[in-house]
Amino acid sequence: MKVIQLTDLHLFSDIHQELFGVNTYNSFNKIINHLLLKEGDCDAIIVTGDISQDETVPSYELALELLKKLNKPVYYLQGNHDQKEKLNLVFSDLKPIDELCSPYWNFISVDTVDYGKDSGFLSNDELNNLKNKICKNERNNIALIMHHHCLKLGTPLIDGCMLLNSNKLIEIIDKEKTIKLVICGHAHGDYKLTHKNFTLEVAPAVCFQWKKGTKLPDVEKKIGYRKFYFFKDKYLSETIMI
Repeated sequence: MKVIQLTDLHLFSDIHQELFGVNTYNSFNKIINHLLLKEGDCDAIIVTGDISQDETVPSYELALELLKKLNKPVYYLQGNHDQKEKLNLVFSDLKPIDELCSPYWNFISVDTVDYGKDSGFLSNDELNNLKNKICKNERNNIALIMHHHCLKLGTPLIDGCMLLNSNKLIEIIDKEKTIKLVICGHAHGDYKLTHKNFTLEVAPAVCFQWKKGTKLPDVEKKIGYRKFYFFKDKYLSETIMI
């Protein structure tokens, strides 16, 4: 199964508005056109949050309009910049991450958003929800999909707003050997780290990247996405930058 991950679109209701000197609508439009030309054989699209920057219904409508051009199943979750109710209203015909299916992999969403904050946090309810989902797993490999990163990436600007109680998540992962992969966005950069029995895959942002290692906002005007191939006993990943 081939899956494309898109993350951190940061769209506005005004298609001409810019964020840090970048027209985010144009960036997303370029990504969509590239996918239409190069990735027509993918089985699904996952969108891992920060779809909107201004939290407006029109910004989500713009995202949906372009996503529909791909004519592929789209699965999504919210990020810290999203307004959950508006997002779910506009994306009501799309599917939550947990409905993504593979014969050998289960995909489990984790809600890391702490509303009103850039950093992530797992509530007790969400931790219990995750444990319940894992218990229902029939020994398939598990990929957790979330917005915030759970391991420090070495870039202070974004490590200051990572998943703050990531130790709680790591404890669960370390006990459950079937969790092989954690997929996220949020960091505006291409990262891959291995911790014990799992790998953290962080996709580049659709709109722009933060310079690796930076402490202050320092934009690199590159756009990209990640693609995954899921097999019986393994997965492969590749980052595409445009």
